[in-house]
Amino acid sequence: MGSGGIGFTIGSQKESDDTTSQSLIHSGSSIGSLSGNTNIIAGNHYSQTGSSVSSPKGDINIIAKQIDISAAEDQHKRDNIHTFEKSGLTVAVNVPVINAIQAADTAIKRVGKSKNDRVNAMAAFNAGMDSYKAAQAVTDIGKDPKNPANVSVSITVGQQKSRSESHSVDNVASASNIHAGGQVNLLATGAGQDSNINIIGSDISGNQGTHLQADNQINLLAAEQSHSERSKNKSSGWNAGVAINYGSGGASFGVTAGANRGKGHANGDETSYRNSHIGSLSGNTSLISGGATNIKGAQVTGKGVSIDAAELNIESLQDTAKYNSKQENISGQVTVGYGASGSVNYSKSKIKADYAGVTEQSGIIAGDNGYQIKVKGNTDLKGAIITSTQAAEAAGKNQLITGSLTSSDIKNHSDYKGSSVGIGVGGSISGSSLGQSQPSKDHGINLANQGGTGVNKSLGFGRDSGHDSSTTHSGINTHNIIITDETAQQQKTGKNAAQTIAGIHTEITSDNYADKAGYLANNFDKDKVQEELDLQREVSQEFDQNRQELKKELLQQARKKYEEAEEERRKNGGLRTEKSIELEKEGRRMEQNIAYLDTALGILWAGDIGTAALETAALHADYAKNAARHITAGKVYKVTCSGAEAQYFCKDINNVNDAIEASDASKLTKEENKNAPFEGTAIEIYDYNEIMDGKSVLISNPGIYNNEEAAFRNAVKQNPEAAAKGNLYVVVNNPTVEVIPGLGEVGFYAFYDKLNEWFGGRLPLTNAEKTNAILKQLAKQTGTEIIGNNHSRGSMTDKVSSAYLQNKEGETGIPISRTKYLGPAAHIRGEYEILQKNGYIDEDNINSTLFLANHNTDFVGGIVGLNPVTAGECVGNPLGSCYSHSSYNGHYYLDEYLKDPDGKEYIDKNTGKKIPNPEFGKINDTVVKPQEDQNGRNINPTLARAVVIDADGYINLVDRQGKMTTLDKWTHKPIRTTQIPIHEVNGKRYFNFEGKRYHADPPR
Repeated sequence: MGSGGIGFTIGSQKESDDTTSQSLIHSGSSIGSLSGNTNIIAGNHYSQTGSSVSSPKGDINIIAKQIDISAAEDQHKRDNIHTFEKSGLTVAVNVPVINAIQAADTAIKRVGKSKNDRVNAMAAFNAGMDSYKAAQAVTDIGKDPKNPANVSVSITVGQQKSRSESHSVDNVASASNIHAGGQVNLLATGAGQDSNINIIGSDISGNQGTHLQADNQINLLAAEQSHSERSKNKSSGWNAGVAINYGSGGASFGVTAGANRGKGHANGDETSYRNSHIGSLSGNTSLISGGATNIKGAQVTGKGVSIDAAELNIESLQDTAKYNSKQENISGQVTVGYGASGSVNYSKSKIKADYAGVTEQSGIIAGDNGYQIKVKGNTDLKGAIITSTQAAEAAGKNQLITGSLTSSDIKNHSDYKGSSVGIGVGGSISGSSLGQSQPSKDHGINLANQGGTGVNKSLGFGRDSGHDSSTTHSGINTHNIIITDETAQQQKTGKNAAQTIAGIHTEITSDNYADKAGYLANNFDKDKVQEELDLQREVSQEFDQNRQELKKELLQQARKKYEEAEEERRKNGGLRTEKSIELEKEGRRMEQNIAYLDTALGILWAGDIGTAALETAALHADYAKNAARHITAGKVYKVTCSGAEAQYFCKDINNVNDAIEASDASKLTKEENKNAPFEGTAIEIYDYNEIMDGKSVLISNPGIYNNEEAAFRNAVKQNPEAAAKGNLYVVVNNPTVEVIPGLGEVGFYAFYDKLNEWFGGRLPLTNAEKTNAILKQLAKQTGTEIIGNNHSRGSMTDKVSSAYLQNKEGETGIPISRTKYLGPAAHIRGEYEILQKNGYIDEDNINSTLFLANHNTDFVGGIVGLNPVTAGECVGNPLGSCYSHSSYNGHYYLDEYLKDPDGKEYIDKNTGKKIPNPEFGKINDTVVKPQEDQNGRNINPTLARAVVIDADGYINLVDRQGKMTTLDKWTHKPIRTTQIPIHEVNGKRYFNFEGKRYHADPPR
């Protein structure tokens, strides 16, 4: 009825238990002679069912045309219906500190209870976490006893009811018995083919001998027994009332309601056999049949055993059992007041079991007199044994003469498999999200995970299975086997007599056959399996919740480092200081360690490779979402770099400083020094209006895997003029963490950006996309032109923000004069169409112009973005010797050698040669060798080209010199080249295309 913690119920309760049992039990008759012989002669048919014939001191002789001796079938039926109903008023008090202590106590008791070590490890983790939370709750009260810890009271009316039904049927064999102190002689004769001896689930024995003879068949068979059970259950309940919460913020009030429902069933079917037993080890046993002797689910024993039959078939029978069950439960609770909260819990479990096993091997078990078997036709053994004592075999008393011999083994198995899953989802909506607070100041941008909402979820599952198997082999413990029909033997088995005899031989004797028979017990216990599944599900679900809470708490500690860095920058007018940089590095190290811990705990929770892979993928997606809304994502920095430092873009990754200072080219490093500090200036911008000067700003969106240092350096390299003039602004979009070493979340993050590109910005925006959208809105409001620089994933950031403004906000006329896409993950055709629809034309009648630079080995621009190539002739590994994704450079011309501020080339004092410019070498190695113009200057081949699409849909690329290359629509291969004139107006170079003006010079 929805109570918890401490509480009581006032109302009514009804419970009933209705059980009906029916049994049919046979009371067997007994006849015989206490001191003499018992002779029974029937003129036609002798039948004995569930009864006994005995002569303790004499013989028993039964003669008839047909003899049937069988077990009676007892039957037991049971039906049960149990009902429960409770209704009334419930008052429940929840005190967090008490709940925490109770949870810790429960968690501690679960440690070591599972047969699964992984589950026990999770239980130990839960015990530690819950004990920590309980201690924290107690400590908090100790610090401030007057401050209540969110004590809640609920007063509800409700009802809970359940009904379970079960039905079972057992059929049990009640054997017939014939026993004599002397001999037992059974003779079926006089009716030809109808003169059979049939013994089913019964025992025949004479201490001095047991002899069965029939004109036709002797059938020694087992009686079948069965057990069947069917059960089903259902439950339901509801509650409604009020909830009061009292905490440090005062009291709050709300209404609460909940409901639950459950149903399940279980079905089981078993078949077992009551074997027949013929003979006694104290006397000899003989079987003589004119037809076949069939021993199926029976044993023939004797001090000596002799058989004479037309055919002999011996087969062991398997007991079987099948079981399946399913149980489902769902419950939900919602409370609405100042805000709202709700939870839903669902669990489901399934069990299946299958068993088939021999529990008593059929066969001929002889003592020291051995066995003498003569069969005219075929002898067939199915998981059966013919054996004697070792003494009998050693004395040569065993012999089998048969026309042919066939055999097979019986495979036994016991399998069960159970699974259980539990899902808990809780959510809350703050009062502000219900319209009870001031509207947020986010410029109306729909941000990913926006709003005062919170959702937590936990998933638990249990798995239990068992498999056991054995084989009941056929075997004969003598080599004294004579096969009289070699042809028949070859036809039936494909083997000759010698091969068959060698294959059937066994060393098993009558003393140890039971130990070697491969008996397999059915050890499946449905109650224990269900208990294990429930334990695993509850432990893993609590573990899932605890690890998420731990991650949340640790990430909050990491976030404090970023907040401290933010405060440090604010104290210094937004400038990145050594302290703020170190604080952010510390926060990032903490996040990375948390991610590794989270992954390790996630793999422990998963339990198998498949689930672990899915969990790792889910963690990537989760961290990608975190990256999208990370505290550092979307921040804007003004980046400046000028003077000598600009030569290597304010981050000395090639050790240029040392090489110049020492006049030693050998000090230049070939590999990038990732730890080289950014030498320029980066100042965080808090009020975006400050940078909207009514003129122009260059906004740079970095590529994938670019942290702040890389983003700043690449922005300077791609836009050296803007960096020198102090007009370069970088929107930070940091990668966050690796979920597993070497594999970051950025792939998922980038995929989401790609998805939103396809959806035209209609999905929630990331922080970086939101910032771009806001900057574009402010630019329109202030009349400030935006110049774009977008590298790799940054192209999707820019494109999505523009598409959002057009498709969601209906805004056009954003003053985007030029935007540059470098190795873009976004496709340029879509961005071109966005710019055309935006329709911005500056005061000189020049349209918004898109520029593209994409190298031939750039995987991102070519494969991800499906963009045409603008430059590149490198042949080799695109991720190795021809890696060109970081080779985009904004200088119009490139110096082959390093120069001082006066333009003089540095000379290597050791060699007397010029010191090479690493950036020139990098482009030369990974893209193409720069070509000289008529003035001897090296033209930068990585410069972006203007993109225009003609009326027929063909993409045209135009370089600064007016060379226009038209590309094939599908292959993007050049189909023609045209030289068009370049014009100039007010210092702006432009070209005309289909009646419109477009910029000729890319942003730099």
